[in-house]
This record gives sequence, C-alpha cells and structure tokens, in this order.
Amino acid sequence: MQDFIMVTGMVIKTIPVGEYDKSVTILTKEKGKISAFARGARRQNGSFSAVANPFTFATFKLFPGRNSYSISDA
Repeated sequence: MQDFIMVTGMVIKTIPVGEYDKSVTILTKEKGKISAFARGARRQNGSFSAVANPFTFATFKLFPGRNSYSISDA
C-alpha cells in the first residue's frame, strides 16, 4: 500500500509533458516548493485539467515517486 501525503498549496508553474500530462510546481504550506505530475491533465475531459492550471489553490493528495510526486486527488 502506498503512503499518501496531504498538502495545501498553490500551483505556480506548469510544463506540458508528453501528449496528455503536465508537470506542475506547487508551493505548499507543509513541504515548501515541490514538483508533481498530473496524469491526463491536458485531455479535454481529464480529471486534473482544472487543478493543473497556474494560481489554483487546493488541497492535494500526493504519492511520492523517485524524483517527484504524482497527484492522486485534489
């Protein structure tokens, strides 16, 4: 079972990755500045398309990867 991390923060930068994903930089209250991947954020009806825009403030549920986090829920 994976350990999830709950953070509150604001998206400060987005970078398109691949065909459908985005890499987002989040300024969080708990961890500082972190990077995370939003899978399917560039799809038309993607589940993270609204959350992966700059200046979006949300509570993110993340799970850690090797170099960055991945967004599980927001």
